Amino acid sequence: MDNTGGRCSHYCVNNSKLSKLIKRRLIMIIGIITFLLSSSVLASQFVELEVKGEVLGRDDISAISCINKSRCLIASDETNELQLVEIKGRTLKVFSKSIKLGNFKKENDIEALTNDGKFFYAVGSHGLSRKNAKYQKSRYHIFKIEIDQNGKVISILRSNLESILKKTKKIAPYFKKSLKKNGINIEGLAFFDERLYVGFRSPIIDGKAQILSFNSKEFWKKGFSETKLIGVDLKDDRGIRSLEIKNNNAYIIAGNNDNQRNETSELVISNLNFEKLSFNPVPYDDFKLEGFDFNQDFTIYVYDSLKDGFPILDK
Repeated sequence: MDNTGGRCSHYCVNNSKLSKLIKRRLIMIIGIITFLLSSSVLASQFVELEVKGEVLGRDDISAISCINKSRCLIASDETNELQLVEIKGRTLKVFSKSIKLGNFKKENDIEALTNDGKFFYAVGSHGLSRKNAKYQKSRYHIFKIEIDQNGKVISILRSNLESILKKTKKIAPYFKKSLKKNGINIEGLAFFDERLYVGFRSPIIDGKAQILSFNSKEFWKKGFSETKLIGVDLKDDRGIRSLEIKNNNAYIIAGNNDNQRNETSELVISNLNFEKLSFNPVPYDDFKLEGFDFNQDFTIYVYDSLKDGFPILDK
């Protein structure tokens, strides 16, 4: 203080300015700490599961579907068998006995799985072979499977989607067409409200990925059903790599189509009118994310070209 009535001289520190500066610094520090804490929490949600047991086609896992944690099926697009797996803590237990879909000379190219709470469904790509664009009948099948808690098969029904695909005007021109020429390649399958929904990696039509739906009960009874086709803009001509429909919402893993090299995935969420889409990050989005499933307790992701599907659990 000086002798002028208690006013600060120019050497005095302005307490008001100092107080504001300290407050700003504290707010910034608190913000950084909050960000770091939230980042660590988000990171801790993703758990790489330890796989116990032998996975068939271990580097080519293409799909997973779970009725609950103790009843999941996984598929490889290089085999004709499915496997029962169980999620237990940080472990994915693979049951030793596989589910054989039939006797085929070539692989079924199973690219998608889903379930209705009782039955599992598996679908082949319904597309020509990637390397030499050859027609292989084994790829053109869809299966309806019932198993008990131990993975013992109760029943397997088999059909195909050829008649549906040929009679759907927008899809028909791409049937038995090379993947390099935007030919059919199914990689998504979902069950909701008595309908099966088929998601296409290709064709991409007018910049949109395609979802085809039909009545499941009618299809399995008659081999055919009236269809509904809808195009979904997943940005950058991306296709569907996996599909789930629950609670009137669609959950799509969007990834590269068959003529794109960039392998970046997102989870796209929308109502069934596909009017408003939200784009959300997924773990390891630059890997080949091929399949996922979820319920109220967990979400599980599996990846192609990685050992045992590199299963990731989001708690």
